[in-house]
Amino acid sequence: MKPLALFGAMTLGALLFIAGAGSAWWLGSKRTDDATAPSAAKQESAVRTSAALARADLEQLLKLIDLRQRGAVLDSAEAFAAFVQQEAANQSVVRAAVANGAERNPLVAELMERAGLRVLAEVYLNQVVQANLASDFPNETQMREFFDANPERFRTPDRVHLWQIFLPVAETAAPAEIAAAERTANEVALALKQGKTDFAKEAARHSGHLQSRLSDGYMGLLQVDDLLPEIRAEVEQLAENAVSKPVRSATGFHVIKRGAKVQGQALKLDDVSDQIRRLLRQQGEASVRKAAVEQIIAKFPTDYDKTALEGWREALRTAAQPPGAAEAKP
Repeated sequence: MKPLALFGAMTLGALLFIAGAGSAWWLGSKRTDDATAPSAAKQESAVRTSAALARADLEQLLKLIDLRQRGAVLDSAEAFAAFVQQEAANQSVVRAAVANGAERNPLVAELMERAGLRVLAEVYLNQVVQANLASDFPNETQMREFFDANPERFRTPDRVHLWQIFLPVAETAAPAEIAAAERTANEVALALKQGKTDFAKEAARHSGHLQSRLSDGYMGLLQVDDLLPEIRAEVEQLAENAVSKPVRSATGFHVIKRGAKVQGQALKLDDVSDQIRRLLRQQGEASVRKAAVEQIIAKFPTDYDKTALEGWREALRTAAQPPGAAEAKP
């Protein structure tokens, strides 16, 4: 997902929910209020809105996101344009909601208040994490130690050139259809091994995998670890340029030809230093955050009656049921 896409989607989604809370009136600029309530025209909204975006607005918004996301937005003209467009859309939805008095709905007001408290908690936790994790973590020594301790994580995967002829078998296929597909696969494999035909010709005639059929059966240079287990087991025991016996998978029969293997190679620390730095920083932040939450809970505990949980759950479930739902159950 692009930078801020999740943030924007959550914000826009919540605003659309709020704007739509009053059913079909959400696109209007006016609505009919309850006669006993102050009209929207007379009641000033506590939600600040604006019909235009300025650089100062974007500057304030960028301060709310972490440095990595901020850099991703500002380092790309395309990402920045999308960021501005997204914020403009959010502001339009907010203005529509306020114009219709959606924020005066008691449930919406409660949702807004609780969302604000969650933002406060999240900001505070982030401040605690940053204050208790060294700004230069991880340093070069820590990165080197992690790199040396995890050699398998920092190497290119083993790959292999692979060809296949695939004879599909439907899940609902009758035993006779399965037997016919297997018989054809055996005949093709035997003819290839005996040199009576070539792979490209048989792939064109029989293979049900379009992409490889159009490439003479060639599947590409594939990562060994990504192969289906049954295919991988067959490939690992095949000699180069050898043709396999038919291999049965959940979707059909595969006749495989193995090409050259490309062995994985160990990467250098310089090649993966940015990756390691991000990973260790994320792990460090998660560790500090967990410890901080534990200490906060110990110092500022919030009590509740654990023995009452089941009763609460049943009462809340009953209250949440639509009228008549309980009677409708068998």
